[in-house]
Parts: sequence; structure tokens; C-alpha cells
Amino acid sequence: MREQINILKYGFLLFLLVVGVISIFNQEPYFINVINSLSIPIFAFSISILFVKANQFARNEVFQRISNQNQLVENLHTDISQKEEKINKIEYNGKDDLKKQLNQLYTKSLISSKELTFLYKYFFVIDIFTRIFNIIAMLSFAWCLLSLTGILTINANFAWINIFSLVLVFFDFFIFDDFIKKTFNKKIDKIRIQAEQTVAKDMHDCEE
Repeated sequence: MREQINILKYGFLLFLLVVGVISIFNQEPYFINVINSLSIPIFAFSISILFVKANQFARNEVFQRISNQNQLVENLHTDISQKEEKINKIEYNGKDDLKKQLNQLYTKSLISSKELTFLYKYFFVIDIFTRIFNIIAMLSFAWCLLSLTGILTINANFAWINIFSLVLVFFDFFIFDDFIKKTFNKKIDKIRIQAEQTVAKDMHDCEE
């Protein structure tokens, strides 16, 4: 799958470069009109592909984290059950330490459950946007085909848009992966902090 994606990316980059070079030497009005007609749909296609890629990455990562978090919550519940059974079987001297461990497990379990809830909400939002940008990408690609056949033509010069489309492709090649990973990790850190703060507030309100 990754090799197919790389072939598409390299093919798209090669297409942009070849069209850009040919447009410098071929100044026939019909050819120039076709190139200009492709400018906006290619630009829209480039942007939508970046968003699709970003959302797909986040979707897969969140789904994996949800699976891991589910397992973590199950393990915590098992640990809590075991300690609750054990606390009734030991002498008084050892109960304080065990109760302290049990409270820590309760807190950790609440935080993990709350984090899981936030992850589910985040996954739902990502899933919606992934579908939207997939549709936009398909429409942009269809627009490219219609422009090539001459059905949709735009008689204007969009040289800067063509250059920016190339910049987006190079950004996708060399920067985007690291950028989206860092952005995603920051978002996950915020979700974890939000879960901790929510649980701390709820526990504080219960104590009062």
C-alpha cells in the first residue's frame, strides 16, 4: 500500500514538473488554456490530499490508542478487583499501604476511562473530516479530468497557484510527515492533561 502511495506521489510530482517545463517552451494558446484550467483543480487536489493524509494518520493512530487504552482500563479493573479481595484478608497493619495503592489505582482508572471517552470523541470528529476531504479530493481529481478534456476551461493566468501547488507537493515529501506526527502528539498530550484535570476536579467536588 505504501509503495502504491509513493508511486502516486512521485507520479503527481513528475506530472507537475513536466507540465511546468513544457509550459515554458510551448506557448500555444490552447495548451496554455489547458494548463491554466488545471491550476485551480490541481491546487485543490494538493490541499485535499494533505488533509486526507493528515486525517487518515490521526484516525489510525487514535484507533490504535483506543485499543491500547481499552486494554489498560481492563487491566486496571482487574488489579482493583484483586486488591479489593486482598484487603479483606490481611492484617490491619498492612491495610493502610494497600488502601493507598487501591486509591491510586482508582484514580488511574478514572483518568484512563476519561481519556478513552475523549479519544472516542476525537476519533468521531476525525472520521467525519476524513470522509469530507476524501470527497473533496475526488471532486478535485474529477475537475482535473474535465479540465484536460476541455469541458471546463478557465482563461486566466495562475502561475503563482502552480508554483504553490509544487511547494505543497515538496512539503508533503520532506516536511509533512514529521509535522503531522508532532502536531498529533501535542493533541494527544492535551487530551491526557484534560482527562487528568477533569478527574481531579470531579474528585475535588465529591470531597466537598
